[in-house]
Amino acid sequence: IIPDMSGISIGVGIFYTLLIQGEHEMIDYKPLWETMKEKNVSTYSLIRDYHFSKGTLDSLKQNRNVTLNTIETLCKILQVPVEKVVRIIYDDTDVVK
Repeated sequence: IIPDMSGISIGVGIFYTLLIQGEHEMIDYKPLWETMKEKNVSTYSLIRDYHFSKGTLDSLKQNRNVTLNTIETLCKILQVPVEKVVRIIYDDTDVVK
């Protein structure tokens, strides 16, 4: 288990899964946009105040892979656990091996 800076522990498997977008998995950043709205944080403020690149924001908008450092930074900025930033959706054909 790897502790993040806010004291919330996240399993290594979750970190690994966040980096891999497989055939039957989907990384979804919908929780991020909902959390940003709740916290009154705009994409403009991420660019201006936190030096996020437009490319990173585009990746988030397109549900593409981003680095764990990006996820951690968003959690710190918003002061929320990782599940308020990203979720993984599996389809019905996923099988644990």
